[in-house]
Amino acid sequence: MDFNTATNPNWRQNYNSIEMAVLHRISRVIVHRTDVDKLLADVLEILDSEMGLLRGTVTLRQGDLLIIKASHGMTEEENKRGVYRIGEGVTGQVAAHAKSRIIPDIRESTEFLNRTKTRIAGQKIAFICVPIIYREQVIGTLSIDRPVAESANLRRDLSLLETLANIMADAVSVLFLQNREREQLLEENRRLRMELSDKTSQEGVIGKCNSMRNVIKMIAQVAPEDMPVLIRGETGTGKKFVANAIVSAGERKPKTFATLNCVALPESLQQAELFGVEQNSISAKKTHKAGLLESADGGTIFINKIGNLSREAQLRLLRYLQDGSFYRVGGKTKLKSSARIIASTDASLEELVESGKFLEDLYLRLNAFSINLPALRDRRSDITTLAEFFISKFNKKHKKKVKRISTPTINMLMLYHWPANVRELENAIESAVMSASDAVIYGYNLPPSLQTAQSTNTSKLSEDSEIDFTATVRSFERELISEALKIHRGNATASARHLGISQRIMNYKIKNLGIDPSIYKKNAKPRRAKKAE
Repeated sequence: MDFNTATNPNWRQNYNSIEMAVLHRISRVIVHRTDVDKLLADVLEILDSEMGLLRGTVTLRQGDLLIIKASHGMTEEENKRGVYRIGEGVTGQVAAHAKSRIIPDIRESTEFLNRTKTRIAGQKIAFICVPIIYREQVIGTLSIDRPVAESANLRRDLSLLETLANIMADAVSVLFLQNREREQLLEENRRLRMELSDKTSQEGVIGKCNSMRNVIKMIAQVAPEDMPVLIRGETGTGKKFVANAIVSAGERKPKTFATLNCVALPESLQQAELFGVEQNSISAKKTHKAGLLESADGGTIFINKIGNLSREAQLRLLRYLQDGSFYRVGGKTKLKSSARIIASTDASLEELVESGKFLEDLYLRLNAFSINLPALRDRRSDITTLAEFFISKFNKKHKKKVKRISTPTINMLMLYHWPANVRELENAIESAVMSASDAVIYGYNLPPSLQTAQSTNTSKLSEDSEIDFTATVRSFERELISEALKIHRGNATASARHLGISQRIMNYKIKNLGIDPSIYKKNAKPRRAKKAE
């Protein structure tokens, strides 16, 4: 189609007829098309067939970005490259100022970015871009590339595109509002995940390793639900902390959270504690004592070490999980409760099922959603994070001001095999915080079990107490000297003065303990150079 006024004297009449055809076809599409994505593609197709454009795009605003939502004459890969910040390039300027733009020749424009890489070097192309405005807010842009010679024709094209943008605004707003709602939901999810992360940290569920991230993710998944949860892991891995985190992140938080410790109660009392007791008194009056299922109705019951639950209690619990009903011990009245069950075990329930000590149906009910906690020795990257958390906790409890753990002490914590897991680490840090005389925890502040070579599996166990004493002294000396060298950037002379020993003794100790002062020189922050006179 020739729009050059020099070669086509009847261009105005031709243009008016084309303009009417475009508006008529697009109006029909907008009225009958319910799929907005298809509608935008149809609009660009009509512009191509009636006006002969090279390319066309509709961008949609998402936050501070404009992304291509529909295009004509461009590949999917080119569309992906077409992302603009508000105010960036011609398209971004149109969105920022709600003002249409004409670039008669993109080769001569410094603003035109060609981010999609669709324009061929040397080719003369005009670019027209108009804002799509909904309720006085720019929600996107409509733009075309076309080979037009006269600026007068480009201005008529601009007017037509502005009319189309007004007609399309309501349809495009549907996509804009959907995207904004989706972004709000994503932001809400991000906020909730951050809140969950904070809550789980407050509850002691701390860790950045992959296994612990998976645990936190599973807590987020199951917290809003009512289904039972089985928490598995060795003694001291923090199963109670996980149960607390599930309750804190769920909707039952204000309700009762009760605990049944199966090891602490004899089998004869387990049923009574969980289901309650009903009996006839001498006066022929019935008396009863409510169990946890009644008192925690609408809340959560944490059954610790469920592998130790008696056979009779298992049968009653299975019945409750099946239909939410139960009987008090000695009672004949069916009761109902909506208490949620969270159970934990450090034993293999599969082996207990195989040996007949645990009901298979109960196991299947509980194991439908299980969270496996790793042993501390399998997540050593979290040891320092946990230690810092416990320092903060026990600083408040014991009114101390411990700020850090010395480097050699961190090494001791990392080498230790932690048979009692996080609980042992917590106890060790509390002991260290209480015994610390300044703002630093040193190796000698830790419990004796962590200070010997054999406790860290670095030497064979010995019954010779003198060897243990020697190892502890060497460890203490190494720590003091290493800390002094660290403070004085590897300067042995300054470190000797700091410790109140002679230079000769310092050199002897450094050599005897195998310490390399140059390490602390490399790790030292460079001093600022003095300004030249």
